Formats: sequence, structure tokens, C-alpha cells
Amino acid sequence: MTQGTTEPSDGQRIDMFHDLARDYLSFVDELGLFESRVVGRPFTRAERIALSVRTMLERKFLTQGETVHLPAVFKSLRVLAGSVGVDASNAMDEADATYKRVYAGTEAGRKVVANGKNIGYRHTWKLLAYGRLLHADFDKYRELKSLPENEALLIRLYDSAMIRETVIKTVKFIEQSRDAGWLDSASTD
Repeated sequence: MTQGTTEPSDGQRIDMFHDLARDYLSFVDELGLFESRVVGRPFTRAERIALSVRTMLERKFLTQGETVHLPAVFKSLRVLAGSVGVDASNAMDEADATYKRVYAGTEAGRKVVANGKNIGYRHTWKLLAYGRLLHADFDKYRELKSLPENEALLIRLYDSAMIRETVIKTVKFIEQSRDAGWLDSASTD
């Protein structure tokens, strides 16, 4: 968590995640998903802008230390479920597995070779976010500029689709848990 901020309770973390995730999903849905693409078709200006906004919005879910970093949210959900004797392992294991596969595991290190350049999945997110969109890190900017743009954007789109699916699964679990009556809103904690 960012230095100098209050550590939320597990319930507060879940409430915050739920609010921010719903905002994120609303923005992404409004921007468009671009799920069906013709391979090799260049990204349009609108698609590049939409993907850039998605990348910026996803930072809070992907960055360790952020209040709504997905692994912290999964942990809070498991703690709350355990405190009332509910087994949340299936739902959380599925969301956690998707997250780990793409952002911390096998696919995080996956690379695609395009025009003689290795383009890493997780690394491409960092290059775009910190070299162009959220920060102006010159080394990351220069490395991003050296990659074939369309291929780098396709990889980023794949990553974005996976994080969106993980967020959706987690939001659904929270909402189903609230409907079942074992997970209350903790805004008053």
C-alpha cells in the first residue's frame, strides 16, 4: 500500500475493489472491447486510445502495494469467507489462477517474436504504462518504440482481456456472496 495511507479492513478493501472494478468495467465497456480482430489489421486511432485508457485503469489492479491489487483482494475475500465458514476456494482459486498465469506465471514471461523482436506479455504492459502513459521513463519509452507497434498492441489487448475477465469473475463472486447474505458491505467499518 502507498506509504502514509490507512490500511483498510478486509471488508473495506472488498468494497473499494467492487466500486473501482465496476467503474473500470463501465469505462471498458463504453470504450469497446475489440475482441474479434482480423490478424494483421492495424489498430485504429480509437482502438489505440481505448487500449491506452484500459492500460491506465488496470494499473491499480496489477501493482503490488495498491489497495486493490488483485492478490490482496483475493486474500481479503478468503479471510472474510473463512470467518463465516464459507468455502470460497473454487471461485477465488479460479480468479487467482487466471491472474497468476497471465501476470506472475507462465504467460507473464511468454514472448512473441515479431520482426526479429521479442515482445514479452507482462513486460509490454510495463513499457506502455511507465514509458508512455503514466510515467515518462525514457528507457521504457525507447524500448517500446523499438517494438513492432501492432504486435505490441495485440499482446497488450490480450493482457487487458485477461485482466478484465479476472475482474469480472471477482465482481461476480462479491455480488453473489452479498446476495447469499454472508458478505456485507463494510463501508461503515
